[in-house]
Amino acid sequence: MAAVPSPTLLDRLVLAPISTVAPLQSGTQFHNTTSLQLAVKQNTLGVGYAGAGFLLFYYVGVSKVLQQLGVIKPGHTKIAGASAGILSAAVDYGFVSHDEFIKLGKDFAARCRANYNCAGTLGDEVVRMADKVMPADAHIRLSNMSVAYMALSTPAGRVGIPEGDYVTKFKSRQDLMDAVHAGVYVPLWSGPDAMTKFRNETTYDGAYRSPMPCPTGNTTYCIKMSVLPPWTTAEVLRDAMDPRVWPELLQVLNVTTKANPVRFFLEGIRNRVMQPDQHFGKLAAAGYTYVTLQARLHQLAGGVDIWPGKWAKNKFSIVRWMLMVLTPPTPDVIDEIVQMGIDDGHAWARDMGLEPPFAKAAPAKKMAAKSAASTPAASPVAARKPAAAGPAPAPRRMLI
Repeated sequence: MAAVPSPTLLDRLVLAPISTVAPLQSGTQFHNTTSLQLAVKQNTLGVGYAGAGFLLFYYVGVSKVLQQLGVIKPGHTKIAGASAGILSAAVDYGFVSHDEFIKLGKDFAARCRANYNCAGTLGDEVVRMADKVMPADAHIRLSNMSVAYMALSTPAGRVGIPEGDYVTKFKSRQDLMDAVHAGVYVPLWSGPDAMTKFRNETTYDGAYRSPMPCPTGNTTYCIKMSVLPPWTTAEVLRDAMDPRVWPELLQVLNVTTKANPVRFFLEGIRNRVMQPDQHFGKLAAAGYTYVTLQARLHQLAGGVDIWPGKWAKNKFSIVRWMLMVLTPPTPDVIDEIVQMGIDDGHAWARDMGLEPPFAKAAPAKKMAAKSAASTPAASPVAARKPAAAGPAPAPRRMLI
């Protein structure tokens, strides 16, 4: 299992100011007060999906396993989402199957690949995706079930250090779509403005203040997930200086800026930065807060429970992986990301004693992994009856 690296001197110098100016919020530093088993039994379990961008498919893979195990109970387990984590939560609300979400997500990514990575238009595509995965009465069902915690950020004070809050009740379907749009609003990427409005208040992406959300209320145990592994500033800089990464960086820059980066940035300054109502100074403060909080994510109290690279080496470099947050991957890569989530979901379950360790024999391991990914597993929260014939199955630890 990969270890979380300690912050370097460079990290400390970069991150120190934010620790003083913007203390972390309660959701970010959630402390478990019961065991996982008791939380599932009492229905006080919460799940937190950090911001993810187009890597949200990783969460879909993990969710598939946790639902099969009876850990996540669609429509009953409280889910907190920041940024794209709001979208992936639809599979846990019981609104859409994992396979259908992946299919719709691939269409979403394809539209963005064909439209300059959705630079400046991402918000419309996010709402379009949300409209497809959430039924007509989603606002009523979510408000009544009290399982949705959508993180939003709001600039506060003269400097504009963001404050965070959750939206849990929705007045109408349009109000729900507005909450999704605001909660997944990446400044200047989701639309032409630096920020957007929700219920007449200036808001933007919830991950800017709630990088690792957890449901509030009676939650006693939170399963925290992030698509970003632990990283250091030096590691990212070192990877970015690798000549093998440059062609991809240039390709992303070329596509996103419509092959004219100079004009792209000049227009951005003239049309957005220079306008008095764009709050660009506050946006800069929000951006700094976001980067520093993301860098500290794995050092926070309790850490992150599930993240790519924790149990198996991530084949993608840290820069390539980060690029996919805002650049849509191809269908084949999406399938790989989903499988990474499935594999890590099983690895977490083994660590928690919810699944037996892999057998040493390679064929058995391969067969078990294939079976677990394709066939719903019996919930470990209930005792399993022995088979009518044949040898008794190996003992399995039960969640409850």
